[in-house]
Amino acid sequence: MTATEVSITGKYLEQSSTVKPTPGTGVTAEPNPLAYLPAPSYQTCSCTSPTSLTEMSVSSYTIPAGCYSSITMMDVGTVNFSAGTCVTGTITLQSDTTVNFAAGTYVINGVTMQSVGTVNFGAGTYVINGGSAVFQSTGISGSGVMFYINGGALTMQASSTESLSGPTSGTYADILFFQNPSDTSQATVQAGTFAIDGVLYFPTAKLVVQGGGGTIEGGIIADEILFQSSKFTVQELPLK
Repeated sequence: MTATEVSITGKYLEQSSTVKPTPGTGVTAEPNPLAYLPAPSYQTCSCTSPTSLTEMSVSSYTIPAGCYSSITMMDVGTVNFSAGTCVTGTITLQSDTTVNFAAGTYVINGVTMQSVGTVNFGAGTYVINGGSAVFQSTGISGSGVMFYINGGALTMQASSTESLSGPTSGTYADILFFQNPSDTSQATVQAGTFAIDGVLYFPTAKLVVQGGGGTIEGGIIADEILFQSSKFTVQELPLK
């Protein structure tokens, strides 16, 4: 791992890797630079008569905006999520070629995404509001996005490139991942190559970073960090 500076209040352990520069240990803990950051406002998904939606083995399917108890998409060529999609239960995506989220705000109460090709996140806020959120795909991309983990565990894996950037203005400028300080669930981000432009903010949780290389440009704030990677660069951005 290569970073501008590495300072640790406790100790560190290198296993088949090198940290540059050599970490300073036993330093006084810095105050949390994002302690002021408020939780984003959003409306939870409340529906009187939600319906279950299942679609399999079609070339393309666009999910209409509406209220669903669950969404299951399997072996679909292209899955398009419309802004305004509300799901009270779990989203299950498996063996789909491409998944597109239109720009907007999404409140997700649980998602399982496995063996998916490419996932494209439109600009907006993606709230994980409980349960586990597993995004497992070949490639992940998104510009102007923020993932807010209000409750639950986040796992985001891309076997190829994970290219994500946070908002460029407003309260959450440069914030890519933001986990509620009351949520101590471990989070994992993994990629063959990272192309991250934004802050990874997990103030009271352990963050596992796994990958083959690339750059995380924005910095990482977490209670504990475990790096499992051949080589990548962490660059700090001045927060707006």
